[in-house]
Amino acid sequence: AMRYQGLVVALLTLHVHALNISRSLRWGNDAALRACFGENYKKASSISHCFQEHDTHNTCCMMDKETRDANDAAGNPIGQASLKAARQIAGKSAEDMPDSDDLLTPWCTCFGSQVCSHY
Repeated sequence: AMRYQGLVVALLTLHVHALNISRSLRWGNDAALRACFGENYKKASSISHCFQEHDTHNTCCMMDKETRDANDAAGNPIGQASLKAARQIAGKSAEDMPDSDDLLTPWCTCFGSQVCSHY
């Protein structure tokens, strides 16, 4: 019984920690985030680094499948990150939003960066 009690305490501690992290997220410029990712951008915490004051990730771009795959293959997993964020924002599963050739996913990058295909 003590072992289960310890497990429950550990799980509750993790849950509270996760809630505190989500509450303490500092989002960047709201207007820029809405313009790039849409109204529901806060559903994807992985984009919270975008459009922060005094930071370089201040350019919105759209990644196509070729660019997502190329970045992932080069060890810069922003392709999968942008796809996951787009699905979270849209409230869609992988089945509902497949990684298709014609799907463009938003991402933020540094001005002049070569990681995105469509600016």
